[in-house]
Amino acid sequence: MKLACKYIDSCRGCPLGHLEFEEQKNSKKKKFTDRLNQAFSVHALAQTEFDYVFPVFDGYRTRCDFVYAEGRLGWYDQQKKFLPIDECPLHARPLIEFAKELIKISWPIRLGSMRLRISPDGKSGVWLDLANLDTKYILSEPKYLTSLFDAGVVVEMGQKGKRVVKTEKGFKLSDPEPYSWFQTLFNDKIVPLNALISSFTQTNPDLNIRIVKILKTFLGQTSFDSVLEFGSGVGNFTLFLSEYASSMSVIENDFRNLIPLKQNLEQYGLTDRVAIYENVNTFVLSKPPIGKNSLYFVNPARSGVGSLFDSPIDANHVMYVSCHLDSFLLDTAKLEHQGFRLSKATLFDQFPHADHFEILSYFLKY
Repeated sequence: MKLACKYIDSCRGCPLGHLEFEEQKNSKKKKFTDRLNQAFSVHALAQTEFDYVFPVFDGYRTRCDFVYAEGRLGWYDQQKKFLPIDECPLHARPLIEFAKELIKISWPIRLGSMRLRISPDGKSGVWLDLANLDTKYILSEPKYLTSLFDAGVVVEMGQKGKRVVKTEKGFKLSDPEPYSWFQTLFNDKIVPLNALISSFTQTNPDLNIRIVKILKTFLGQTSFDSVLEFGSGVGNFTLFLSEYASSMSVIENDFRNLIPLKQNLEQYGLTDRVAIYENVNTFVLSKPPIGKNSLYFVNPARSGVGSLFDSPIDANHVMYVSCHLDSFLLDTAKLEHQGFRLSKATLFDQFPHADHFEILSYFLKY
């Protein structure tokens, strides 16, 4: 089975879409194992348990970032020219229908970015990341936002993800207001997770639950004295990690994540157990209690963990979640130099037809 998409020859999003699905799986498995064998010594991989999970084919994404240009939504093609998209086969049907409604509005902008989301309870939301003058003009002309508000759509605008509200005088920006746009696992139950439309989350809440369950199998019945989480986002993994230690330290520097993170910690009674640091230097200077029986959990942006692994790691356990193989290998090479071996590694493919995948890994110091 190949991806049925009329944009397959021009869109940059699915370079493997012309392959049968089994061929895609074999290609990704080979890329994963070959690169690991090149990067690590035989000793470091001698006892590694590998797994490969391919949970989806199409129709799964509940959020997407679009370019808006020429009165259409789309992306840039292989020649970096704007490619209007009528619908994408990777998108869940509610997301497709929402996109169609959105472009019925004659937006008065030449170029901008729009992130669309569908929540687990079916609410639609859009983050309009536009030039300041475009933002001001749209707020001043009710016709652009009225239909969205009448349909119950949540609207955020600007780099700070401010919520648009309707008043007697018209529309205006207010403080960011999280909503349960996502779900995660906490105490083995699926629970709502607050986020902004502009916050980072995984591509789909159901796939996210599967990721958390795999990570929990890595840890089993282990308990730790403390947990350090680098790149906590809105608290997606923080909640389940809190089950494994009485105290946690988390590092997160994106204000669009920090606002809902604090809200989620309060909602689930974790505020007093989780210390938040907004950069690595602040964390290092605070000297939190990290010992051998501690866990480093890292889920960084595509650029990796930066200098986090440059200093000696006192903990004997490191879990690393990544969607970017190159930075993952660069970072984890530092772990091998500090005496860590790769204990478990799962290729979790939540990006079918793309040439990348999610990596779930667990390193132990021997």
